[in-house]
Amino acid sequence: MQNCPYCAEKVQDQAVVCKHCKNSLPALPKPRICKDCGKEDKSIIGIRCSACGVVRKSAPVAVLLTAILLPVFLFSCFSLLTSEPIKSAPKPSTTQTTPPRDPEYGRGITIQVCTKMYVEGMLVSPRSVKYPWVLPEDIVTKVSEGNYRVRSYLDAENAFGAMIRAYYTCDVTLSAEECSNVVCEFDD
Repeated sequence: MQNCPYCAEKVQDQAVVCKHCKNSLPALPKPRICKDCGKEDKSIIGIRCSACGVVRKSAPVAVLLTAILLPVFLFSCFSLLTSEPIKSAPKPSTTQTTPPRDPEYGRGITIQVCTKMYVEGMLVSPRSVKYPWVLPEDIVTKVSEGNYRVRSYLDAENAFGAMIRAYYTCDVTLSAEECSNVVCEFDD
């Protein structure tokens, strides 16, 4: 007889469901039977039979593994606790300087953004626009002081939903980091 873990009433050892509370009972572990004496082995560790005292054949393997692995584990824990922290790589010297950027580079980005905004205002479906991945110096040309020309292309949907590549040219006047007089034309 065993006690139900839910209602603590006595039920038979073979019972699957408690007859009092109707809960499923956990399966009982099968008792270990000693191969030498045939009696139930109630030892906790399971190295030596509690009934006859005979050492099991698998016991030397367990003892050997414990004798090897325990010192290795303890040594690794001890060495981690007593070792010095790993030092990070030395920082590179600050004497190296990067070459200064061309002052036209920032203007090129500003001009590129201005022309994109202006061109998108001329399109039927501006949300579908895909521009090429290019640097400003590849598409922006300085015409004269404060005047620039942008020559590029875009892919966008037309009124029928088809993707079409369109080439455009924009003339831009830049003063005090602001675009003005933006004139764009699509090529035929």
